[in-house]
This record gives sequence, C-alpha cells and structure tokens, in this order.
Amino acid sequence: MSGCSSVNKATDAATETASGWSLVHKQTIQQGNVLSQRQLDMIQVGMSREEVRQELGTPSLVDIFHQERWDYLYWLKVPGEEAVLKTLTFHFEDGYLDRITGDYEPEQSINDEEKRVVVDVPDYRGKGLFRRTLDSVGLDGN
Repeated sequence: MSGCSSVNKATDAATETASGWSLVHKQTIQQGNVLSQRQLDMIQVGMSREEVRQELGTPSLVDIFHQERWDYLYWLKVPGEEAVLKTLTFHFEDGYLDRITGDYEPEQSINDEEKRVVVDVPDYRGKGLFRRTLDSVGLDGN
C-alpha cells in the first residue's frame, strides 16, 4: 500500500511541475455574448423584445418564471489572470424595454479590428522538401 501512495505523490508533483512550464499551452476561454459598442449604442428604452433580439442576439439567460427579464452574460478566462464575468440585464414591461442594469462594458481588445495582426506568407517557388532531400543524398530523380 505504501508503494502506491508514493507513486501518487510523485505523479502529483510531476504534474504540478509540468503545468508551470512555459511549453504547456493554456487556452483562453471566452463564453457568452460578446457585445460591441456599436450594438450597445443601438439599444434604447422603449424598444420591443424583437428589436433588442435583432441587435444583440439571443440572450444567455431567460428565466421561465421572470420572462420580463433577459440576461446577457460574458465570461473570459485568460491563463494567469483572474476570470472576468460581466452581466447586462434588460427589464421589459408590457413587451417593451423599461430599463437596463449591469456592469457590461465591451472589451476593447475584443472589438478593435485594427489591432489584429495579419501575416503574409510568401509562396515558396523553389524546390520542395522532398526534392531537396533527394538532391542532398545524390538522387536527383531525373
């Protein structure tokens, strides 16, 4: 029995060490409704449910017992940083938007198109890898 427990301790220690290595990739996780400033600017008190849905899409959460309330949620987890949860709640009265509450502000890093990096990869017009390998061992293939 004691042999098994020492193996578990060793594998747990190796796992902890491996997760701290820079070669281990940790994925950024983004869930929910990503709303742009343009979308938020289009929303006005007095809009119908359908108009709000057309601008922002389907809400993340509609409570069956409180259908006069729509919640748009956004969750972002970047490795090494604290998770961010933002909410935007729409309150309707008689089918029309009455008020908006929440702490949602659009992320600039998500909405800034000009910050995206585009890399051009030139076409390789020379010999391919296989042809270069044959040439290096003296087989020209002709």
